[in-house]
Amino acid sequence: MDLNLLRVVDLKQKLREKGLKTSGSKTELILRLHNSQDIGSPTKSPIASPVTSPMTIPVSSPPASMAFTPASTQSHGPENDGLINMDYDVSNEKLKSLLCKMMTAVESTLKIIDKKLEKDEIQALVASIFKETVEFYKEELDVLGKEVRRKKGEVLDEKESHHRTIQEAREEIDTLESQLQIQKSKNDGIVEDLLKSRNTVKILKLECEKIIDENEATEKEMDELRQRNEDLAEKIIIYESMLKEHIEFDSRAIIKNKDIVLMKMRQLVKANQYKITQDKGSHPVPVSTSRQMQKSLGEEIIKYRRLEDEISKEKGSSIKNNEEPRTNQSNNLNNISRVQKIQVKIIADSHGRNLGKVLSDQLNQNSSSFEVKSALHPNAKFHSIVPCIENECQGMTSNDFLIIIAGTNNITKTFKYDPYNDVQKVIEYSDKNRVNIIYVTIPYRYDNTSLNGNIYYSNYIGST
Repeated sequence: MDLNLLRVVDLKQKLREKGLKTSGSKTELILRLHNSQDIGSPTKSPIASPVTSPMTIPVSSPPASMAFTPASTQSHGPENDGLINMDYDVSNEKLKSLLCKMMTAVESTLKIIDKKLEKDEIQALVASIFKETVEFYKEELDVLGKEVRRKKGEVLDEKESHHRTIQEAREEIDTLESQLQIQKSKNDGIVEDLLKSRNTVKILKLECEKIIDENEATEKEMDELRQRNEDLAEKIIIYESMLKEHIEFDSRAIIKNKDIVLMKMRQLVKANQYKITQDKGSHPVPVSTSRQMQKSLGEEIIKYRRLEDEISKEKGSSIKNNEEPRTNQSNNLNNISRVQKIQVKIIADSHGRNLGKVLSDQLNQNSSSFEVKSALHPNAKFHSIVPCIENECQGMTSNDFLIIIAGTNNITKTFKYDPYNDVQKVIEYSDKNRVNIIYVTIPYRYDNTSLNGNIYYSNYIGST
C-alpha cells in the first residue's frame, strides 16, 4: 500500500520535471510518462502490436465469451496485474516495452469493440474488467483512511505527551530555580559565618600570643618563687639549729610555740612547692593565680621576717644563759624527747569507726607515748580519701604512722575494683613525706558473701 503511493508520487514528480500534466488516473499518468520517454528517445518509436488475435474474435459472439478478455488475461496477465496494482519498475526497459505493446493492443481492441458492440455492452465489459481493481482500491482507500486516523491519533497523543513533558520540565525548572535561590541564601550565610570565624580566629590568635607572653612571665615569677622557697627552707634549717643551740630549754612554752611556727612554715613551703609542680605539669597558670600566689608568699615572707625578729631577740636572751653547764641542756633535751609522742593517724571510711579509741587503749597500756587520731569519711570511696592523705602527712615525721582503711565502698557485684593506682598514690605520699603508712586490706563481708570474690581480687592486686 505504501509502496504504491510512493510510486505514484514518483510518477507525478517525473511528469512535473518533463512539464506534463499530473492530473488524471493512475493509468493515464503511466501512459503519459511512457509516451514522453518514447518520444524523447530518438532510437525508439511506437511499435504496433499485432491485432490478429483480437481481430479474429467473431462479432456475433456474446461479450462474455469474447476471446479478448481471456486472451488478454492469459497472454498479458502478469503485465495487466502489474498495471492495476502498479507493482512495476518504470526504469526497467523490458517492462517498458511490454507495457507499450499491451497499451497498443488495448487501444486497438477498444476501437474494434467500439465499432462492433453497443454502449451498454462496452460499459459492462469495462466494468467487468476494472471491477476487481476498483474494489481493491476501495479497500486500500479504507485502509488508508484507517491508517490516517491512526496516524492522527498518534500525532495527537504525541502532542499531548509533548505538552505534558514541557509542562513537567517547566515545573522542574521552577523548582530548581527556587532551590537555587535557597542554596544561594545558605551560601551567603555560610560566607558570613566563615568571615566571622576568621575574625574570631584572628582574635584568638592575638589572645593566645598574649597568654603565651603572660605564661612566660608567670614561669619567671614561679622560678623566683621557687628560689625564695628554697631560701626559706635553708633559713628554717639554720634557725632550727640556732633554736636548739641557744634557746633556754626551761621555757618549754616558748620552745613549743617556736616548734609550731616552724612546722607551719614547713607546711607552707611544701604546699607552695606542690602548687608549683602541679601548675607546671598541668595547664598554664593564669595571671590572677600567680598574683594570688605572690600575695600569699608575700604574707608568708612577712610572717617569716617577724619570726626572724623574734628568733633574734630570743637569741640575744639565750646568749646570756649559755653560761649554764652543758649537763642541764642535755637533761632538758631528754625531757623534751620524753614529752614528744608518736603520732598515729587513722584515715578510714565508715568501717574505721571507734578504732581510734581501741588502738589508743592498746598502745598506751604501759605508757602514754602514742597520740592516736582518726578521720572518718562515711560512704567514701578510695579515690575520694586519697587527697586527704597528703594533708594529714604534713607535720609528721619518720617516727609517726598513718593507717589507711578504704576500698570497701568500691566493691560491687558487677564491678571488680582495681586499687593499684590509688595505692601507688599513697606510696608516693609516703616516700615524699617520709611517713610510715599502713594500708589495711578490704575486710570480707559476712553480711553479703557474694562480694567476697571481688574483695579477694582487689586485696590480691593491692598486696602485690
